[in-house]
Amino acid sequence: MPHEFDPCEAPIEGEVDKWGFTIKPSISDDALILMCLKNAPCGSDRKQAIKLIKIYEDKVRVEQLVKTYQEKIK
Repeated sequence: MPHEFDPCEAPIEGEVDKWGFTIKPSISDDALILMCLKNAPCGSDRKQAIKLIKIYEDKVRVEQLVKTYQEKIK
């Protein structure tokens, strides 16, 4: 199987650590909570999880708008 030995290309853009792995940009706490709610809703009350997802989606959307606005006024 020749495809197993094909060389992998390193990422061209972005910051990398000393081992060559791409460093992801940090995200806000609200964005992380939203990601966790969407990825692992099992074992929780479905209606409560949906309600929280909507709340955190709104918070993250507002954070993004504020960040965009602040970048434009600089």
